Amino acid sequence: MVWTLVNFAVATGIVTLGALLQGASGLGAGLIMVPLLSTILTTDLVPGPTIFASLVLSASMTIAGRQHIEFALTQ
Repeated sequence: MVWTLVNFAVATGIVTLGALLQGASGLGAGLIMVPLLSTILTTDLVPGPTIFASLVLSASMTIAGRQHIEFALTQ
């Protein structure tokens, strides 16, 4: 697959849509990103970028909501 600016913009839009859904509901980034990336662009984008985007999104949500985490319940 040849990377053009349009392909990059479409992939960025798909990842952003998945991140918005996960940020609003708590799940769903993979449910949106994986099927759309594999059908619209290519299956080469499914494992690595999806895992990385989900990791970054989950870490940022954890940092943003750390005051609401009850660490006493995790022990």
